[in-house]
Amino acid sequence: MVLALLRKVFTLVTHIGIDHDAEIGPGMLIPHCGSLRIHSDTKIGADCCINHVCTIGASGRPGGAVIGDHVWIGCHSSIIGRVVVGDNAVIASNSLVIIDVPAGATAMGVPARILPGGMRPGVDQLLNTAHEPKVSPTRG
Repeated sequence: MVLALLRKVFTLVTHIGIDHDAEIGPGMLIPHCGSLRIHSDTKIGADCCINHVCTIGASGRPGGAVIGDHVWIGCHSSIIGRVVVGDNAVIASNSLVIIDVPAGATAMGVPARILPGGMRPGVDQLLNTAHEPKVSPTRG
């Protein structure tokens, strides 16, 4: 009874509702307080980051979302139904995920689509060219 009361107070203060049957791995990060709902059949791996105003696992059918390890979920995102999100995936802000997301991929949009080019398109190229010497244009 006391734990149920504490859980209700926590939910009212933080607007974070994590069902007690949800399986959550170690190291989950919620960087901002705000509306967050994780439903009972959801499984979340280790070291995931879930930003504010997200819904994970809601559906009218049995079963829930399975989120892999090291997944970043942007704010205002929803992962609905029996969806599998692979390890190291990125769910962009304001996305509605209703399809499986492969490991290392980025999903974006409503409904979410998988972006080509790996986990962070364009970022890998920036990182690879950051250490190249800059050549200044010469006049001549």
